[in-house]
Order: sequence, then C-alpha cells, then structure tokens
Amino acid sequence: MNDDGSYNSTANDMLAEEYFDKYFAKYLKIASKGYLNEDSRKRFQTIFADGSSANWGNGGCIDITYDVNGGKNPNLLGFDRFPFTICHDKKPAFTSYTKNSITSRDVAVEKCKTTPQYCVVVLEFDNWEFKPDYPWPTVKKGVY
Repeated sequence: MNDDGSYNSTANDMLAEEYFDKYFAKYLKIASKGYLNEDSRKRFQTIFADGSSANWGNGGCIDITYDVNGGKNPNLLGFDRFPFTICHDKKPAFTSYTKNSITSRDVAVEKCKTTPQYCVVVLEFDNWEFKPDYPWPTVKKGVY
C-alpha cells in the first residue's frame, strides 16, 4: 500500500521479482524470466528448464501460479494452472492458495467442481497426485 493509502498493483507485483531472486533463483533451473501483462497487471514470470512456468505476484503475500505446461492451452486453474501463496506470518508459510479454509478432502473436492482455485487443495490432500477421482473442475474460466 502506498503512503496515501492507495494500492499500486504493478509496483507491488514487481517486488515479486526481488523476492524470487533472493529466495528461489539459486535453487531452480530457469530458462528465462521477465514480465507479462495479464489481468491488467504486470506479472513477473519464470520459465523453467522443463518448459513449465510460474507467474509471481505480491498482494500482501507472494502469490504464485504454477503452469505445468508453460502457457500452452488450456491455461485453466485446476487443469494446468495451480495457485500457491507464501505468507511469512502464517503457518505453514507455503501452501496452496485456499488450503487454510478447507478442513477435509471431501470439502475440497466439492469446492473444486465449481471453483477451480480449490483444486490444488485436492492435490495437496492427495500428496500431490492426480488420483482417479480427481474432480476436473466444471467451471472453465480464469487464466491466472
């Protein structure tokens, strides 16, 4: 937040690159990095050596959307894009985007069917595997 109480999402998102460089860059194989305009914001993006990518933002916590196929279609949450956050003042600091509000796998499955941000929580409950009953979301919208 700016001194006058306003919020500059572009400037705030640019802090994500500093965070990435400080805490992640030396541990990951990066093919390229840069900025892209998405959702009227300037997002920092890393493309990994395996072709996957991550978009990084900062909205109080560090927001990361991991794209398993690096921007190839379908580019949908719960299908090939999965959101995570890093919040240093929370336990655990790294978690799927909405995990703290979900108490069971059954609840996560039901939420995933209509709100794809919750699909990553199903994967977290399932030890990061796509089980045969993974509820591929029925809502096919959203690119971030």
